[in-house]
Amino acid sequence: MTIGEKIKSLRLAQNVTQEKLAEYLNISYQSVSKWENNNALPDISLIVPIANFFGVTTDELFDRNASAEAEIEEYDRRAHELKNRGERLETLALWREAVQKYPNNYHCLCELTAELASTVNMPGADPKTWKKNAEEAVSVGERILRDCTDGKIREKVIAELMYLCANPQSGVADEEKSVAYAKMAGCVWYSSEILLEQAYYTEEGIPKGLRQQQENMLTFLESITRNMIRVDLAPEEQIFFLKGALKLWETVIYDGNYLFYHHTISYLWNWMARAYGELGDRENAVAALEKCLYHARAADAVPKGESHFTSAYVNLAVSDTRASTRNYTGTYEDAVKNGLRENWAFASLRDDPAFHALMEED
Repeated sequence: MTIGEKIKSLRLAQNVTQEKLAEYLNISYQSVSKWENNNALPDISLIVPIANFFGVTTDELFDRNASAEAEIEEYDRRAHELKNRGERLETLALWREAVQKYPNNYHCLCELTAELASTVNMPGADPKTWKKNAEEAVSVGERILRDCTDGKIREKVIAELMYLCANPQSGVADEEKSVAYAKMAGCVWYSSEILLEQAYYTEEGIPKGLRQQQENMLTFLESITRNMIRVDLAPEEQIFFLKGALKLWETVIYDGNYLFYHHTISYLWNWMARAYGELGDRENAVAALEKCLYHARAADAVPKGESHFTSAYVNLAVSDTRASTRNYTGTYEDAVKNGLRENWAFASLRDDPAFHALMEED
């Protein structure tokens, strides 16, 4: 943005006419017009008076914040690469660095809050560190909610604080606060994701609305089926619900091309295996584990970048590996196997050759 464009932007934002600005600077309004049209530059002697008139610094007048914006975009790019590889502690360190440099930038503070929250319950970390990071996340998040007016940033922070306060192991668990944060969020039916289904109405825009509708379908389907995992149920009941959840996915993505959602299908079969393991049903437990690991490998094999689903129900929706983040390094299959080896539900399978074969196969 040129200095003339910046002057025009400030003038319009403060509802000031060219004539009024010219009057205060003791110049002609034609001079102001020439600045704003990039036909001339203000005399050096007018720079400070112009900045003082609008109540900004000379750096803001020259739009030197653009360099800061570019650097913050670079922080975003680097953080995304780290999260995509599952390097969450490195991501946290990166946003600490960004906040140290830009202490009043709400985007940086928001990302720091999110990364602090992501370390809570991280495997291998000291519970005291979880609690310390959770307390810091709440402190930074509350500061953002107190001072920031950006709706998108506030929404993200509200969600992070709610999840922290609703997590009994976070060290900051507080049901009253988690409910209060939840009530600060907007209604799902007024969310941008839902409204965008209807916002597009032109011939060019309708496919965008349909794509949003299909992506919403997948999002809600994942939420519904994950919520069908009920740890309070007996294993037999759990198996019944899990079969229903898998049937829903098989109906919508009938051709098996789950792309990103291979993670979810693997997760559902994982829980199915646990339920059979609790029952001591070795044959079905191993069969479920085979399905679990098949989808884990399929998740690792999803092409890098953007891919389209092929089921007619969701063939406009997109799976993009570049947008994903994870809390593990290495492959998803390895992360799943590590969890299976440690899970008590498979105690009855520890001496089963088929179980060992699954854990060892590449």
